[in-house]
Amino acid sequence: MGARRTALTAAVAAGVLVAFVLFLAVVPASDHTVLVVNNMLQTLSALVAALVCSLVALRGAPRRRSGWACMGVALAGWGLGQGYWSWSEIVAQNATPFPSFADLGFLVFPVGVAVAVVLFQSGTSASRSRLRAASDGLIVASSLFIISWTLVLADVFNAGGDSTFAFAISLAYPIGDLVVVALALLLLSRQTSDRLPMALLSAGLISMALADGGFTYLTASDSYHTGSVIDVGWVAAFLLCAVAAVADSDGKKVGDSQAQMTRFGVLLPLLPVTLGMGFVVVEAWRSAMDHTMVVSGGVLIALVVGRQLLVLAENSTLVTTVRQREEQLRYQAFHDPLTGLANRLLFRDRLEHAAILREREPEPLTVLFLDLDDFKLVNDRLGHAAGDALLVDVAERLRACLRKGDTVARLGGDEFAVLLEDADQPPVLLAERIVTAMDVPFQLGQHRAQVSGSVGVATVDTFGEPAEVADQLLHRADVAMYAAKHRSKGSFVVYSEGMKMITAATAATVDESAESAVGATS
Repeated sequence: MGARRTALTAAVAAGVLVAFVLFLAVVPASDHTVLVVNNMLQTLSALVAALVCSLVALRGAPRRRSGWACMGVALAGWGLGQGYWSWSEIVAQNATPFPSFADLGFLVFPVGVAVAVVLFQSGTSASRSRLRAASDGLIVASSLFIISWTLVLADVFNAGGDSTFAFAISLAYPIGDLVVVALALLLLSRQTSDRLPMALLSAGLISMALADGGFTYLTASDSYHTGSVIDVGWVAAFLLCAVAAVADSDGKKVGDSQAQMTRFGVLLPLLPVTLGMGFVVVEAWRSAMDHTMVVSGGVLIALVVGRQLLVLAENSTLVTTVRQREEQLRYQAFHDPLTGLANRLLFRDRLEHAAILREREPEPLTVLFLDLDDFKLVNDRLGHAAGDALLVDVAERLRACLRKGDTVARLGGDEFAVLLEDADQPPVLLAERIVTAMDVPFQLGQHRAQVSGSVGVATVDTFGEPAEVADQLLHRADVAMYAAKHRSKGSFVVYSEGMKMITAATAATVDESAESAVGATS
């Protein structure tokens, strides 16, 4: 349905444009008839396009709404200006007014379009990126102005005119159009899924620029007349804008989608800047630099420098963001997401690193292995959310028991491990402190749970391969933990030579009476 509506709008627009061209070129008509038809068609096409853009603005995505609303304002301004122009020529039958209040409406167009094109910069929500897009447009426009001034505009200005103000008004048209066209090209340089609407809009803006440029030149040379071929460019511009709005409304809602700068977008400012500065150099070499060229060249240099500063700022922000994300990924890779403690991978790495250090300075290395005795009952009776809250509380109590240089990790489930690298404190004192900390009931929301912990302690003072030392310590601490669980809940056992492994199934037999340890109170 949407594609048919776009096709129908395009067909109607093409029919109107062809009929207008045939009327000007083929149909015999008096000058007055041409004047009326030409002015009325330009006025109506601009106002209808403004209405279409405004209607699309009511139903588009947020950024699209703003962009098409600005396009509606721009087209309405031009249409009202043309309406005043038409009234002066048809009703008042005065000489072609220039400059007049009509020019105020005409000049609303480039301003409104410039804002709209910046708002259409999908995927550049960051203020720096959108500012860089605008600066790229200004760079291209300044470069094109230098070229235009050297080739055409300087001669027109030097030839003289009615007044400096009149020439300034004429000059405002090509300057505004250069900015608009440059921004439109930058819009196309971003790879998005809405290429057709933006291509149609850019074509309309280019048609507008060509018509305005021709009008400026013909007016300055006093050879413009209503019904000139450049009038077709204005009508085509408005029709293309209307079709672009309909196509955007019928397409995917991509107003908030991300866009990527294409290679064309990166290189776009380079060619016009090179040409523009080349013209400045040539004019300076010929000693033909006037004040306009000096100011324009200075503005261009300032814009290029400003654009590079923006790029540096963007790159700095990007590097910071990438570094932060790398740190976040690194943290997630080595830490338990629930408790924030080190995970098994980080604990193993620190354990092996500690074993390497002990090869140079032999000191005892100790690992404590903690397993909660009644954790399954908490999950079964109070739910997994309460079980997660319990694990978080256990992690906090373990942190409170340890010194700054110790490492505590959650190995998985309800199993925790502690690495002691400082031999100033006997490991049994820490094990006793941990067991005592676990004896305090846990408050889990409205529920109260009594969960003890069994701790195994293992120490080595002779070292070999780091991986073998790590395996040995973890195994011995695990054996000692199961021995403590088998002997009595809420106790600790220090590993000793000859101690045999007690299986989890055997150790679980001591928990058969544990249900009474987990209560619930309001």
